[in-house]
Amino acid sequence: RTSSKRITSIRPVIQLDGSQAFKIALDTDYSNKTLTATNHTITGLADGSAWDDPAWDDGIWAGDATPNVLWLGQTALGRNFSLRVEASVTGQNVSWLVTDYLGEIGGPR
Repeated sequence: RTSSKRITSIRPVIQLDGSQAFKIALDTDYSNKTLTATNHTITGLADGSAWDDPAWDDGIWAGDATPNVLWLGQTALGRNFSLRVEASVTGQNVSWLVTDYLGEIGGPR
């Protein structure tokens, strides 16, 4: 908390059943300003068919959803950071597992 940092990318590890649009904003230093969110579409990676979709003897059943692990470009300067994620979800399971930040450490502020 004593040094400034520059965040260059974030990776919200989100597990979901299908594809979903998310609004993502990175806040700095406990500000009380209106944030401009960036729209990102995140897709869960599950192979196979949905339940009872193909013929029983021909279908490959889907396994568990695989978490998204793609980096998203976000730039922010500050000492403390928080991530805001917003989505309107209907009919699928969504789990926000962890968020990774990539950046550089600067000097005292």
